Amino acid sequence: YLVTERQWCKGLGLELRESGQEFPALVLWEEIEAFMGRINEATGLKFRMLTEAEWEYAARCGGRDEKWPGSADPASLPELISADFGDVGRCRPNMFGIYDMLGNTGEWVSDWFDRNYYRYSPEENPRGPDTGDSKVIRGTIFKDSTGKDIPSDNFRRNPSPVKKSVRAGFRLAHPADF
Repeated sequence: YLVTERQWCKGLGLELRESGQEFPALVLWEEIEAFMGRINEATGLKFRMLTEAEWEYAARCGGRDEKWPGSADPASLPELISADFGDVGRCRPNMFGIYDMLGNTGEWVSDWFDRNYYRYSPEENPRGPDTGDSKVIRGTIFKDSTGKDIPSDNFRRNPSPVKKSVRAGFRLAHPADF
């Protein structure tokens, strides 16, 4: 799942608003480091952000050739995605059981943005460029020139990491040997 406002506030000791507690936490990329540090210390686990390659693997259920997470059938889109912002986990999960891989909000991943990175990256488990000027957001809905919602799990945006993105949430991973 995406990290919710409730989890974000609890992890950082912040006051929780009454509304939107189960919405995705929308944060600056740099704020995620502080959050992970606090919850890693509290739990003894080693949470980290997903890489772009891990996000893609999860969205495509291990590399299946799917146009959208969990399906290639456009008729299934209303069950799989949500162009509206709302509670985490409200759409049907993909075949891996992962919710909200497309829609609700874009998601920060750990990679620096490089338009040409995948031309020279390692083929197996690429970790992203070592440096850059901006970060990658995955799994979002964008508008075409007519204002129609266009879902795209491979839409890569590269906003500067120091600017607030209106729709940028995140999810975390940790080693399975806990």
